[in-house]
Amino acid sequence: MIKIYLLTAWMGTGFFYLPFPTPVACITAMKLLDYRVARDATCTEVEVIVESNIYAPEMSPVPRARPRVFRTTKWSLL
Repeated sequence: MIKIYLLTAWMGTGFFYLPFPTPVACITAMKLLDYRVARDATCTEVEVIVESNIYAPEMSPVPRARPRVFRTTKWSLL
């Protein structure tokens, strides 16, 4: 299972949500929302079983960080 954090809020006359990989990123984005436009903003932890959904790509989890690749001058066989 993959954990993501959803920022949910009422913006104008509609419901708004965005996925974030960490609670810190979600809380930071929540603090940046203008109180005159958004109300009832919360960060909610969600466990996702399916890694992606073609019908709702905004609900897909944030991709995992790729491993760092170091360049080398030598060639080798794997």
